[in-house]
Amino acid sequence: MDVFLQILNKYKFERVSSTLNKPIVVHSVPGAGKSSAIRELLKLDSRFECITRGRPDIPNLEGAFIKAERGGENKLLLVDEYIEGPVPEDAFAIFADPLQSTAVSPYRAHFIKTLSHRFGKCTASLLRDLGWDVQAEGQDSVQIADIFTVDPRGTTVYFEPEVGELLRSHGVEASCIGEVRGATFEHVTFVTSENGPLVDKAAAFQCLTRHTKSLLILCPDATYTTA
Repeated sequence: MDVFLQILNKYKFERVSSTLNKPIVVHSVPGAGKSSAIRELLKLDSRFECITRGRPDIPNLEGAFIKAERGGENKLLLVDEYIEGPVPEDAFAIFADPLQSTAVSPYRAHFIKTLSHRFGKCTASLLRDLGWDVQAEGQDSVQIADIFTVDPRGTTVYFEPEVGELLRSHGVEASCIGEVRGATFEHVTFVTSENGPLVDKAAAFQCLTRHTKSLLILCPDATYTTA
């Protein structure tokens, strides 16, 4: 338990529960260092093993990486992206970013982290205006423009099927958010028919958090708010 708590403290996860019971629940925003913390724990202590309901790591020589399936018994089991699948009864700790998923109701958290190291203050400010508790310290840029007046730049993403059809009809190379979940890009254009995250908040949140340097939102009338 000591090394587990030391790693969470090193990565500045905040304890929000006075009591700890298994599974220990750790929630974070995108880019908070969740996966990095898990990987460091695996390398420091061979008693731990981690499986993920998302994209597994590429195997390394040490054998200390996030896997798709369990490899051995009598290990302290960590489950990453637990919201996307069943939680084993013997799980020691489970991790997720619940803001990115509507698969199931998340467990009550023991530790949280709202600070993202992926994007910057401009994106964090927009996300807070939209109702998500996200903080950031770096620099980035956010632009909101009319869908028919500004060309996409960087990697273009969407989540609405009709938007994908519109982009293809105009010869714009774009990816549905489900195809690039977990990936990051320097510059991202999010194209949407909405003026705010209404129909699928989790998908919209994913589209708004794929970038590291700049985000361009193309939407009707250059307006994207909660109103």
